Amino acid sequence: MHRVLTANPVSQRLSRAVGTIVLALTLAVAWPGPAQASVTECAWSQPPPRSCISVSGTPGGPMSLAGGVNLAPRQTATGRFHLWGQTDSRRFDLFTGTATYSNRSSAAQTIWGRRFVINQPLSGGSRVCAQFIDSRLGPRTEACVRLP
Repeated sequence: MHRVLTANPVSQRLSRAVGTIVLALTLAVAWPGPAQASVTECAWSQPPPRSCISVSGTPGGPMSLAGGVNLAPRQTATGRFHLWGQTDSRRFDLFTGTATYSNRSSAAQTIWGRRFVINQPLSGGSRVCAQFIDSRLGPRTEACVRLP
């Protein structure tokens, strides 16, 4: 004697609903959306510290950017960042307050300052720069990136 198992209507609906949710989540995770751009660059200056720039976001949409200071092992620097560039509609100039940045490790390290959000589009090819202004050594070489 064989027993035939049949699903009741409630479990069939539940099974379909779970399948639909799994499919929707799969599409949400796997579906390609706008490409995120992330660009980081540091400029050479001797002696350190060195200026760095980090830009991330969706090209043509809001972007976030931060200035960084690349410090030698066990180096400390006091200063501020100047960040500038051109959105699709206007130029921007941003400054941070003065702060002290420390690298306590035995290898060179980049310490990032405040991250700014630019709520206006930055097109591909836009140039964005940052410069660390050291309180003791003065302005360091500017670091610039061109967005892809």
